[in-house]
Amino acid sequence: LNGTDEFLRVAHDTLGGPEARTLDVGESSFVIEAYLRTADADGTIARKMHDGVGYALELVGGKLQFTVMGESGGRVTVDGPKADAWTHVLAEVDRAAGRMTLYVDGVEVGWLAVEGGFR
Repeated sequence: LNGTDEFLRVAHDTLGGPEARTLDVGESSFVIEAYLRTADADGTIARKMHDGVGYALELVGGKLQFTVMGESGGRVTVDGPKADAWTHVLAEVDRAAGRMTLYVDGVEVGWLAVEGGFR
């Protein structure tokens, strides 16, 4: 990937093994991590959403947004990364602690209490 205008899209049926094909996190905790540099106000960083259940890390209207949906879930929205600056983004769901947390450049910038029930 060239860091400018290329991206990776993973088709549901091209990965090996049933677990990999779904990108399903099941009932475990998980982390989505990315380094990004963009001037765009909108775009998908990582997303697995079907029938209102799943997760997404996106830029929406210049804001960084981490969403988990299902029986419970929620959304953390914070100021987006600086335009044309490399930014480290980490979104974490810690099911044992019952929270989803968003970090930008190693600093916790937002969190929300959540319970299981999303995949």
